[in-house]
Amino acid sequence: MEKFSLRKRFRMLTLWNKLGAIGSVASIIGFLLYFLPSTESKVDINNSFNGIVNNGVLVLPVTSESKEIPEENYSPEQIIKSVKLDSIDQSLSSEDRILARSVNGFYYSDTSANTVLFSGITPLRVERVAATFDSDYRLIGDASSLDKVKETVQIKIKLVSMIDNYGNVYEIRSRDNGYIGYAESLNLVSQKAVKVVNTESGYMFDNAQDVQIILKYDQEDVEIVGKVNGLGT
Repeated sequence: MEKFSLRKRFRMLTLWNKLGAIGSVASIIGFLLYFLPSTESKVDINNSFNGIVNNGVLVLPVTSESKEIPEENYSPEQIIKSVKLDSIDQSLSSEDRILARSVNGFYYSDTSANTVLFSGITPLRVERVAATFDSDYRLIGDASSLDKVKETVQIKIKLVSMIDNYGNVYEIRSRDNGYIGYAESLNLVSQKAVKVVNTESGYMFDNAQDVQIILKYDQEDVEIVGKVNGLGT
């Protein structure tokens, strides 16, 4: 059988077949041009794939428009609300061992006070006033004795403030201005220490941290200091 050239074969096609063939060629050319980089483009095609690593994972490059995802930060109101929610299933009260959550955090300082506020989660029983205080009573402590090797500090409790169902405000405070207890991280039980994190800005104790607090006070350290209007009336 005689072989025809491409040019001769094209002449033998009908008009519609010719148009179809021309359209197919044009589509292929357009497809190739679409993926070729323009000479006016500011994108460096050689550098655009620098993020591809050996295992096939694409890591996006960091640009000036990239925004760092902020760390989640909780307000005191959110922390107190979480304390109340987490205390719903807490019915076992104690007069000297409680679970509490830090309302604020701090960066440890050798030159200024490292004060931290806690909100109680588990019920606190106070024998002197024959009352059990539910969640969100407040405790104030001071941090000291930073151990840079173990990355811990000591947090000593100096005040507990409570309000009963009748609006009476009570405080537990040492009569000689000493401390009435201490806090410890839940993974450092019996070590009288709280874990801190070494950051670029210093050693930090974050908010919303749960700790165990051991209280050691005399019954004479408990006193009524005021009344909240509108409660118990």
